[in-house]
Amino acid sequence: AATAAEMADLLSNKSLSKIYCPPDEFNSETLLGLPILADVEGKNILIVRGRGGREHLASTLKDRGASVQYLEVYERELIREPLSAKLLSSGVQCPSIGVVTSVEALSHLAAKIEDENLSSLFEMRILTPGARIAREVPSYGFTKPPLIADNPTHTHIITRLERWITEEL
Repeated sequence: AATAAEMADLLSNKSLSKIYCPPDEFNSETLLGLPILADVEGKNILIVRGRGGREHLASTLKDRGASVQYLEVYERELIREPLSAKLLSSGVQCPSIGVVTSVEALSHLAAKIEDENLSSLFEMRILTPGARIAREVPSYGFTKPPLIADNPTHTHIITRLERWITEEL
């Protein structure tokens, strides 16, 4: 939603440009369900995304007859600092919950846990901003059912964390 708002501001004087953003879940599947993207034959579509993002949206739009280009505005980077150092500095041996906002981040976290032999972290609950990422959590070795925030905004993630805390008490 924040990216859509920025793009709308940047393109406010371009009457032919429109920004579409789903109201709730921010993923390819939800975007593809928007009525405006059902018939895109001959349309030019710009996808604003992170570097190396999923191809599902673009390939489906191309299959529907659109010409697609990317504007990659951010890049996810691996955290170089060892997890063990972060845990030691925080005084936490095994966090009760972790927030993961992409499958790529989930993959990186699982790899760091394995590389550093911190297998107890696989018992940590994982909160994700949507069902697609949540479905992947068990396949990376996490043992507890994931929690799902309604969408990836800070407000929704914090609201889901607050609800989890209340449920745990």
